[in-house]
Amino acid sequence: MAHMHILIVDDDAGVRRILGEMLKRAGYRVSEAQDGAEALHHIAHQTFDLVTMDLVMGRMDGVDAISVLMNETTAPILVISAHLTEQNRQELADRGVTHWLDKPFTQAGLLSMVSAIVPSSDPKQ
Repeated sequence: MAHMHILIVDDDAGVRRILGEMLKRAGYRVSEAQDGAEALHHIAHQTFDLVTMDLVMGRMDGVDAISVLMNETTAPILVISAHLTEQNRQELADRGVTHWLDKPFTQAGLLSMVSAIVPSSDPKQ
């Protein structure tokens, strides 16, 4: 079976690089998108096991992208943001997103969350 494939969506290239390195070191395959619009392009052409999503981005922010992505993929979505409030957590939950991770995060925290969301997420599978 192919390696688990994760789409990282964040407008900050440094965050995408750090997330990508952490996930690759753990054995996951990663693709990157700099905003929601680019994420939708990736989703239309590839299958992902998980999507990580920032909330505050330029062309299409995370909340708008999530609204569309929920109709385009069955991959679970993990919101990773420094701007998580009770209000937007509720808004995300109303859209079916119940997994989030606050920035800054640790590699252990990230990998633990990925394993919790996709229990069969042995990256080598």
